Amino acid sequence: TDGQFWITRNNGLPTKDEYGNYNPVISSLINNPIALIGFAGDGIFRSDNKGVTWEKCNGIDNDTVRTIIQAESEYYAGTHKGVYTSSDEGLNWTKLPDTPISSDVSDLFHNGVNLFVSSRLGGVNIWYKDNNTWITLNADIPTHHIISLTGDSCNLVISTSAKGIYTRTIKNDLGNEHFPELSPEIYPNPCQSTICIKTKTTFIKDPGVVIHTIEGKKVFTRILSTINGSILLDVSQLPPGIYVVRITTNTTDETYKFVKIM
Repeated sequence: TDGQFWITRNNGLPTKDEYGNYNPVISSLINNPIALIGFAGDGIFRSDNKGVTWEKCNGIDNDTVRTIIQAESEYYAGTHKGVYTSSDEGLNWTKLPDTPISSDVSDLFHNGVNLFVSSRLGGVNIWYKDNNTWITLNADIPTHHIISLTGDSCNLVISTSAKGIYTRTIKNDLGNEHFPELSPEIYPNPCQSTICIKTKTTFIKDPGVVIHTIEGKKVFTRILSTINGSILLDVSQLPPGIYVVRITTNTTDETYKFVKIM
């Protein structure tokens, strides 16, 4: 009817509260015949018959669902308490580990390879599924209060609170489906607290070792030991992310890439 007539279909949805009000619908995802709607404070409800009847989905309770997206067979929901995933068309949801800094999710975006998550206090993060962890992408963003994000296979666009709109290229953030080529001279890689670097020389000039983020920002670390051309570095204080380590020797500079996970 081109929107001229509307039919109320609330069978199975949350009832009115003590003040006679319904909790508002915050988000929705329609993938015929499946429909998912997210409520403020009531989780997600699902219909497989065009909204004639609804059922409460499992795994998200007493939470405000701000966004729901689909990436092939996986469904993702961003809520006040974090990110949830479902592999059975939204019937059951499982919470992912909390994102760094803040789990108050504002938006989700999937570029066909990776899940990007923005939060109201924690900036932008990438979900690294293979290692069950997050990588933060907050360099050059003046605020961590992100309202929304979108993009395509190569670019990410974020809208911030009172600081405008920013774009960045994401083609190389997680190349080869997950990470750009990781240096085999560094192990473990990805790492959590320390890395060992097998260098091509036994003589390293002072200060010798410098670590940058993938965006080029210099970060600090310290050398724990140097034994037979191997350097042991403490990276426990670095936030999750992709890093480049440069080693200055008496003859050349050596550059290696590694990933820090939680």
